[in-house]
Amino acid sequence: MIVRGDKTDSIIKDDILRMVPAQQNTQVTYSRGWSRIRYSPLGYTSGYNGSFSVCPSNGGAQGSQGKKLVLSQLGRLRIDGAPIDC
Repeated sequence: MIVRGDKTDSIIKDDILRMVPAQQNTQVTYSRGWSRIRYSPLGYTSGYNGSFSVCPSNGGAQGSQGKKLVLSQLGRLRIDGAPIDC
């Protein structure tokens, strides 16, 4: 969910900018372990840069591969070209 401002509780409909539906059978983890990322008004993510591991949930199948998304302090998100082991 993408919300306006610095809300974590009591989010009302007008605070919601976009809803991104969850993908079944997909696990996403953030290297920082936080449940949110904060962007500045200029689009920077200073202090929230990190990476996301996006892995398919294949019922624990060995050898599953996923992708790594890297978020820079400038707010740019890129996909790392090398697959990751999940």
